[in-house]
Amino acid sequence: MDRPGLKPVKDETVRVAPRAARLPSAAPLLVGAVLAAIAGWVDTLGFLGLQGVFTAHVTGNFVLLGTGLAGDAGAVAVKLLVLPAFVAGVACAAGTHAIRRGTASLLLLFEVAALVGFLLAGVRASPWLAACAGAFAMGVQNAQSRLSLSSAGATTAMTGNVTQLVLEGMGAAGLLAADRRQARQRMASTLAPVAGFAMGCAGGGLAWLACSFWALLVPIAVLCALACCAD
Repeated sequence: MDRPGLKPVKDETVRVAPRAARLPSAAPLLVGAVLAAIAGWVDTLGFLGLQGVFTAHVTGNFVLLGTGLAGDAGAVAVKLLVLPAFVAGVACAAGTHAIRRGTASLLLLFEVAALVGFLLAGVRASPWLAACAGAFAMGVQNAQSRLSLSSAGATTAMTGNVTQLVLEGMGAAGLLAADRRQARQRMASTLAPVAGFAMGCAGGGLAWLACSFWALLVPIAVLCALACCAD
């Protein structure tokens, strides 16, 4: 029974919705460019060190699989393993995100662990294991970029980004029916991962010449730094 003159106190408990997994929010375009550079770095190293296997570019592996059917059976086997490894990485990232929100740092550490496996398997001349570990890492990153970095778009495959970049450039130039200011903004957000991926490919190629699979220590260190800064 309420006392006379006293009003019931309302329950003003604030319910906080679970946070979505997010990468550092201070400079999302910069983070997107860095992740794209990592993908380009890893993809180039995988292509050079694993006899033409793409760890990030799944479309390329489909093409190589088709052409390999008429050649080396061993190379075909490696490409067959890369595809399910990539799918497993995407599923792992998506499952972790669904079970526990706010998992950006955890997913980055999953990618780090997979790249460490890629490095060790590459140094020990285990191409099958190295290819699967690299593809798993890139699968995690591909899902991560879609789950928590929507402003930067895809960071592991550039075909769609390059297409979008050209369309936005035409819109910014007034050649398409589009708001020029918004087209320029979207063009900048698309250019970041494309430029990052290109620089990563160049850096990965030069690093491979210098120190072979040990060059993977660079993206591993960068991902660890991102994991420490993730929300």
